Amino acid sequence: MMRIQVRFVCTDVIGPLKSGEYELAGGGTVADLMEQIRLSSGGAVREDMMQHIIFLRNGSSAQGSTPLADGDRLVVLRRLAGG
Repeated sequence: MMRIQVRFVCTDVIGPLKSGEYELAGGGTVADLMEQIRLSSGGAVREDMMQHIIFLRNGSSAQGSTPLADGDRLVVLRRLAGG
């Protein structure tokens, strides 16, 4: 099991999730972790809201397919619109 530190900076978009440490099976991705958190939230996070957020893994931009490693830090941010 990997331990990932997650910080939510977008609870206005995806719901009342708590920042903290989450566990994920080895070989998991950002999308795997977010799905696990979404399912464990008891429906507090709607799946369609996931398109409105972006991720930073250890300070660098990440996608859903980005693999995670033990000790990673993931920041979940609201996607900004504009031009």
